[in-house]
Order: sequence, then C-alpha cells, then structure tokens
Amino acid sequence: MGRRVESLEDRRLLSASSVFSDSVPIIVDDSDASGFALSGEWAPFSSAGVGRNGNVHTAFGESNVPADVATWTFNLTSGPGRYRVSATWFTNIAFSHLFTDAARYEVWDTASGAIRQTALVNQKQLPDDFSDAGSTWEDLALVDVVGSSLQVRLFSSDDDQTLVVADAIRIERVAELSTAAEIQVTANGFDVLNNTPSVSIGTTPLNHPLEQTFVISNTGQQTLQITSAITVPSGYTLIASPGLTSLGTGESAEFVVRLDAQLPGTYTGQVSFNNNDNDEGTFNFNINGTVLPHQIIDDTTENTSAFTRTGKWGDAVGPSGRENDFRFALDITGNDTAAWTANVTPGVYRISATWPENATYWATNASFAVLDGPLARGNALIDQRTAMGLLAGDFDDAGSAWRPIGGLYDVASGTVTIRLSAQGADGYVIADAVRLERIGDLPSGAEIEVSQDLTHLTDDTGSLDFGVLEFNHPLEKTFTIANSGAQPLTLSGQFSVTSSAFTITPPAVSTIAPGQSTTFAVRLNATTPGIQGATINFATNDTDESTFNFNVSGTVLATQILDDGQSGYHHTGAFQSASLSIAREGDNSYAFFQSEPSEAFWTFSVTPGQYLAAATWFNTAGTGSLFADNAPFTVFDDSLPLGTFL
Repeated sequence: MGRRVESLEDRRLLSASSVFSDSVPIIVDDSDASGFALSGEWAPFSSAGVGRNGNVHTAFGESNVPADVATWTFNLTSGPGRYRVSATWFTNIAFSHLFTDAARYEVWDTASGAIRQTALVNQKQLPDDFSDAGSTWEDLALVDVVGSSLQVRLFSSDDDQTLVVADAIRIERVAELSTAAEIQVTANGFDVLNNTPSVSIGTTPLNHPLEQTFVISNTGQQTLQITSAITVPSGYTLIASPGLTSLGTGESAEFVVRLDAQLPGTYTGQVSFNNNDNDEGTFNFNINGTVLPHQIIDDTTENTSAFTRTGKWGDAVGPSGRENDFRFALDITGNDTAAWTANVTPGVYRISATWPENATYWATNASFAVLDGPLARGNALIDQRTAMGLLAGDFDDAGSAWRPIGGLYDVASGTVTIRLSAQGADGYVIADAVRLERIGDLPSGAEIEVSQDLTHLTDDTGSLDFGVLEFNHPLEKTFTIANSGAQPLTLSGQFSVTSSAFTITPPAVSTIAPGQSTTFAVRLNATTPGIQGATINFATNDTDESTFNFNVSGTVLATQILDDGQSGYHHTGAFQSASLSIAREGDNSYAFFQSEPSEAFWTFSVTPGQYLAAATWFNTAGTGSLFADNAPFTVFDDSLPLGTFL
C-alpha cells in the first residue's frame, strides 16, 4: 500500500500557500556534522550544482539484503506540534532511468516510537512544491508530533537497477496539537484518512489468508476513546481487536484484519468504528484485496506438512526447476513417493504440475494420485518426458509451464493431497511444484465417488485388479463410497456382481450425508482356477450416475503353496525352526527322528477334487548321510489317510 507524493493533501497534507508558521524552519543536510547518519552502503558525491550545498549521498537497491538507511534527526526546540516535513534531492534528468520512482521516506515521532507518515517519492523528477533557503522542496507529510524529537528515514529499494538520493530534509512547525482527542490511523506507516476510498491490502493465492495490521494513535491532548467494536466487510475477519480502548497523548493500539481467501475474487468493503474525536467520531475507510483462483506448492516447502517424501530421492539445486530446485527418483524401493498437501475450500479443482524438461531420462508414465482427505479422487499416468507445450492442456502461469494431472477433482474434506509414485515408472519421476486452481463449487445435488485405497473408480470405465492368488486363498478388498455433493447420497437396491467368483458384503448404511462416506467389501473367493472377472453395480440417486458400474478381475492359480513359516503349518516333537537363506522364504524346520517321535503338518483348505501334492526343501547334495533318504509323507483327506510316500 502506498502512493507517489505530488503535493500535500487533506488535514495532514496542505499546499504551501496555506501553511502558517509559528517557528523558524530547520534544515538538516547530508553534509552536516550532526543530525545526519548513514547505515549500509552509501556513496558520497560532490559537485557544483549537485544537491543542496553541492553534495548528496546515493545508494543502489539490493534484493534479499537489509536496506541502506539515511536518517535525519531533529530536536524540536519549539516542542510538540504539527510539523510540515519536506525533502530535496538531486536528479540528472538525462539519466533519470538510474533514479528510483519510489524512494521510501518514513517520518517518526521518536518519543512515541511511531511512524506518523510514509511517503513514496518519485526521484526521477526534481522536487518542485516550493522554494526556500536556496533549494526547491517536495512536501512529504504534515505530521503531529507529541514528543521533542522528529526523525526522517530514507530507505534504499530492492531494485538493483536504480538508486535513491539522500540530500536534505526541512521541517517547519505550523500549528499546535489539537487540544481535544485527535485520531490517526496508519497501515504499514501510511496514513489512512477518514473516508479513504480504498486501502489495498494486496493479492494472495487461494486459501492463503492475508493479514493487515492497522495502528490507531492519539495525537491530541485529550484521551482518545474507542467507543465501539470494529466492523469489517464480508470476506474479512477481525482477528485482533485493539488492546487499549483509551489512548493518552501519543499512545497507540493495533487491530488486525484478515482477508480470509476462502474463495477467489476481489473483496471490497468498509471498516468502521466509533471514537470521541470531535470531527471524526465515526472513522470509516474501505479496504480491498484480491484472492487468486489458484495456489502453488513447491518442493522448497520440504520439512513441513506441505511437501513430504519417502524412499530414495535425489536433490537437484540450480537454475532448473521452479524456485531453482527439484527432486528425482527411480523405482528402486517400490515405496518412493512424494506428496504435496494443502488446506483448501471445498470445491471442484483443476490440478497441474511443473518440472524441468529432459527428453531422455524422465518417465513417460509418472503415477500421480489425488486424495480428498484420505479418499482417492483420481489417478493419472503423466508423461514427464515430452516437452511442456506439446501436449493438449499445457499452459503457462506464474513464471512456469504446467501440465494438468488428469481431469477435474471434487474436494469435499478441505484437504487435498497430490501423491507422486516412482513405482512402475520407465524413467525418473520428478517432484517440483503443483498448482491447485478452484474452478467452481461442488455439485448442488448428491455426487458419488468410489475408491479402493489410492485407486479412484469411475462409473462404467473403472476397474480394479485383485492380482494373482493361490488356489483357495481368497482375498478381500474394502471399497469406499463417498458423497462429494451438497445433498444426501442414497444407495438403493441390491449390490450385485455378475460372477460367483466374487462375493459382496454391502455397506452398513444406505444414506451418506454430504462430505461423509461408507464402505463395502468385495471378496475374490479363489475357489476356481483361472482368470476371473465380473461387473459390480448398484443404484444411487446421483443424477448422472444413477447406476454405478465398475469391473473387478483377478487370477487364481491352480496351486497352493504353504511354507513352514506360514499359518497352516505346525510341528510336534523334536522339530526345530531356523532361518536359512537358501531355504524357501528364508527358513526351514528339521528334526532327528531317533531322538523322539516328531511330525510336521501342512493343512490346506481346498475345493473337493483331484490334487497333485509336492514338497520342496533346500539343496542337500553333498551332505552325505546327514539327511534322510526315506522321509515319510502322508496325505490326508480330513482325517482319512490317502497314502504314504517316501
């Protein structure tokens, strides 16, 4: 928030012709032995006709370092009062591009420790408000000072292409302080006048609240009373009220207003409160702020909840990647994942990612999953090898090129996570930054979402593979039905499956409130060898998914294998179990028959039929007579022995 100063305005900014003086003006020059001080890197320059007294000090801007500061200090021999503050400087008009157009001057009431006014001055032009004592001057402010000292500070900018010029400051006492209470409100050191049309508190990404602190000061000689609560407009929250409501001369109190940033748009409205200032008893001013429709999460937020990773990742730091870094991983551990997490306003989101380009080593099938809280909302395999701009949907924004991650996603929980996995990738997967853009509200009716762990299932086209199972080793998976809409979701009728190879345990509830979920289970029975497949369907009141269908599949082997380290195995007598790297599953069990009767049992649950039974053990070649050459195996049908084999 700020303004270029052209002339003095309002009760604190008066034209030169209207000012009366009850004291002699005081001038402090940058060549004076006292009253002027420098910190940082300033360069003196002296030449005839350059600045007041033929000299100035200059400082170039620098980013990411503390500002250079020039300070003029005045002892007020005339005492407290209203002071007109003006500045002069030198500019070479032929090289005006070297001079800043936003030199920041702050005027301090040092006894109160308060900034009474801030001015941003265009030093590309020469001062021209009035002439006095052999110099031309530009008015900075008209300020009320309650103490005996006034200070002006000039700061270098963060623009390393321009410089600021420190020359001379002139002050002049023009009036007594008000004998009544006198309110002043400032923000970031800038005066906020009563009935100000608009004070900008800035622009912020979606779901990144922005706070602005306002300072109420009393520059009058009577106590200032704040007599009402402070009201703020819609889209804003008063998060801190003034700590004091009764302010003596020179005292201040702060209040803080937050732009909530829950929805994109521009938010404008009035801040208002009452006080006992005679002519500003109701203090009003407008504020405005803009919430962008998107937010960006970069991998530089690592070690916070916003970005995490597991497994083996490499770090790249340099000119590549957003914020000059990125992470990379191959499918090494099977658990190499990166995740970006953000708190968001529920709604429909478009999600995109960016990364530096590499046409040789990056994966063409990087696996991204989008989660709404703990629930999967979608999955996408993304080509990170093809250059940005070559695929449909690629776009540029905020200094980066972006590629969409799938389609649109309903987020109802208020938390969204984007998870990148290296598993199955045909090259390096790259974790850099993701962009979340809210494009609308959640559906006004019921909206069904079905998922299984990190897999999101779409109506009609969704499918889930149970993998490969051993015969008679069933596998059950739990599915989640969530409602991301604004009305209750109703599940009606039976949950049906088109093959007896699968069994369904239906959900415990038939009505799901907005933002809530329920589960049901599907079991691949594994009683028939071969490739198994089925369609599961059920009815809902979702208007465009009234019958929800998805496919399940799995492969059942004709064999079962039971290891001595698994459930279903037990032994008696002298059998002992021990780890052995060359044995199946890294262990085995053994016994000397001569020591005592010992038996080992492998028990299988099977479908009635004809079976071939076989056994394995680690290679005993070359061990001589240590191992039996007549180990007896007996096969039982329940308790009925079918035969013994040596």
